[in-house]
Amino acid sequence: MKTWRVVGLLTALLILENTAGGQTFTNIFSFGGTNGAAPGGPLVLSNGVLYGTTALGGTNGNGGVVFSIQTNGSNFAVLHEFALAQGQTPNGTLLLLDGLLYGTTSTGGTGADTNGALFALGTTGTVFEVLTNFDQSTGIAPAGGLVSSGTNLYGVTSGGGTNGGGTVYSISSTGTDLTVLHAFPSSTNEGANPEGTLLLISNVLYGTTSAGGTNGDGTIYSVDVSGTNFVTLYSFTGTNNGAAPLGGLTDNGSTLFGVTSSGGSNDDGVIFSISTNGSNFTVWHDFGGTNGGGAPVGELVELNGTLYGLTSAGGVSNKGTVFSISTNGANFQVLTNFTGANGNAPLGSFVAGSNVLYGTTSAGGSTTNLGTIFSSTINTQAVSTQTVVVCALTPTPLTNTVGDSEDIVAAITSNGTPVSGVVVSFHITTGPNAGTNGTATTGVSGLGTFTYTGAGGTGTDTILATGTVGSTIFTGTTTVVWASTSTVSALTFHVTELIEDCTDDIQVDELTATTNTVDKCNVKIGMEVTDSSVSKSISIPVLVWTKQGSTFNPSLNPPLKPTKIKAGTTAKPGKVTLNLKLTGDISGTYVYITETNDTVLASIQLP
Repeated sequence: MKTWRVVGLLTALLILENTAGGQTFTNIFSFGGTNGAAPGGPLVLSNGVLYGTTALGGTNGNGGVVFSIQTNGSNFAVLHEFALAQGQTPNGTLLLLDGLLYGTTSTGGTGADTNGALFALGTTGTVFEVLTNFDQSTGIAPAGGLVSSGTNLYGVTSGGGTNGGGTVYSISSTGTDLTVLHAFPSSTNEGANPEGTLLLISNVLYGTTSAGGTNGDGTIYSVDVSGTNFVTLYSFTGTNNGAAPLGGLTDNGSTLFGVTSSGGSNDDGVIFSISTNGSNFTVWHDFGGTNGGGAPVGELVELNGTLYGLTSAGGVSNKGTVFSISTNGANFQVLTNFTGANGNAPLGSFVAGSNVLYGTTSAGGSTTNLGTIFSSTINTQAVSTQTVVVCALTPTPLTNTVGDSEDIVAAITSNGTPVSGVVVSFHITTGPNAGTNGTATTGVSGLGTFTYTGAGGTGTDTILATGTVGSTIFTGTTTVVWASTSTVSALTFHVTELIEDCTDDIQVDELTATTNTVDKCNVKIGMEVTDSSVSKSISIPVLVWTKQGSTFNPSLNPPLKPTKIKAGTTAKPGKVTLNLKLTGDISGTYVYITETNDTVLASIQLP
C-alpha cells in the first residue's frame, strides 16, 4: 500500500458557484496516473471518508486502484493496486459491508478465467481477497456495483452466460454459492447486456439492459432474489423515448427514475420515470447536447424531492454537466458545466452526504487530464425557494375516433400560480400520429390548447409538451387512444328536465365550536336519448362525471361504476332520468356523460 500526500491542496482548489441553482462546485483532487487514473464508478461515503476505484493507473500494470480520501480532499491513500491475476479495470460502485469493501473488476482474474473478478478489501487496505473469478457460464465483464441482502450479494455481468447477453447473479459475502439468477436474453423481448447497479426493493431486483428488447434499444426489468418471476417492465424505442440505459434505477415510493445514454428527440438521452409494476412510463426531459448536456450516465440521486445526475458529454464545452430536476418532472437545471480544468466526462453517479454531493470525472483535472474527485454543495434554502414550474396536460377526450380532432390543454403554473404568455411546444413522440407538432401560448388562466386531427389510424399517441418559464425548463406528457369507430357514434341527447333542490346543512366542529355551511343538492336530469343506427332500443353503459368545468377533466370526481341508460330509435327516443346527489356550490358546473372509454357523449351545464 502506498500513501500519497496532497501538497498545497487548499490553495489548488477550484471553486465555481452557481447561485441560480443554489450550488457550490469544488474540485477536491486530481489524479496523476501512478495514484490512479480514469475513475468511473461512483464513490462510497462512510464517516467522512470517500472510497472509490479508478479503471486505470497505479504502478502495477495500469490495472487500476482502490483509493480513499477525506471529504475535504486531505489524506488521499491508495488502498490497493490491481494486478492481472487479481482482476483489472474496476468500474463499478464499491459496497461497504461489515467493514469490508466489496467490488468487481471488468477484466483480469486467475488462470484462464480473465473475464473479471469479485473481491473484498479492508478499509485500510490491509486485507485483500479475490472471492471468485467470472467465466462464460456465470457471465463475463461484471458491471455496475453490488447490492446486499443479509449475507448475499447481487450483481450483473454485461456479457456471457448461457445465452451470451449477460447475467444477474448472487453470491455469498464469503465468495461461495455463486448462482446465476437469470441469463439474458432467454426471450427476444428481455434485453441484453445489463450495465447498471441493481436496485433491491422488498426481495425484488430492478435493473436495466443497454441493448436488446423489442426494439433493440434496451429494457427495464425485475426479477426476484430467488431468480423467479422475471418480468420485462418496459422496452425502449430509441428516438421516441430513449435508448441504451447504462445506469441503474432510483426509487421514490413506487416510482423508479433513470436515464438513457442516447435516444430521445435529440438522441442525447432522456430522464424517465416508471412505476414498479411497469405502468406510467414518462419521459421527463430530453437532453439537448450543448444546451443541457448529453449522454447521461449512472444513477440519479434524490434529495428533498430533487433528482441530481451527471451527463458524460454535452454542455457548453461538450465535457459533461451536473444537472437537477424535480421528481415531478419540473424545473430542470444545469448546475455545472465541466470545462476540462474542473473535470471532463463523468462516468459514475453521485454519493450524497447531507446537502453535499460527491462524484468523479474520468478525465480532466488541473494539469494531468486523468480525472478528478469533486463535491457539489447544495444550498437547501435556495433549492427550497427555487421556481417550480409544472405543466399538466389534459386530453379531451381520452379516447377518440380516427379522423376526429383532439384537444390537448396544457396548464402551466409557477409555484402554483398560472402563468400567461408562455409558448408551449407540443410533440407527438409515439403512436399513429407521431411527428405531428404544434405550439400554443397560454392565456391569463395559464392554459394553452393544442388541437390536432387523428388521421394516422388506430393506436395510442404519446404527447410531449415542453417550454420555459424564465430560465426554468418544463415538460409534460399525456396519451390519447385512437379507435376505429365509436360504438355509440350515432347517439344524440336532448335534455327535457333539469331540477335542483338544494338545502344548507350546518356542520359544527365540537372541538373548536366552529360552524360550516355546506350546500346539499339533489339534481334531477331528464333526457331523451336516440341512437339513429338502431331499429329498437338498446341498453348502453356510460359514465356520469359530476362537478366538472367547461373542459372535461377525467381526474375530477371519477364515477365509481358505469350507469346503464336506454337509447331509443329516432321514432321512439329512450327516456332517461339521472338523479344526482351533490354537495358544495354546484352553480355553473357541468355534468359529462361518456363512454366507459371516456369518449364524451354529452355535457349538461347546471344553472
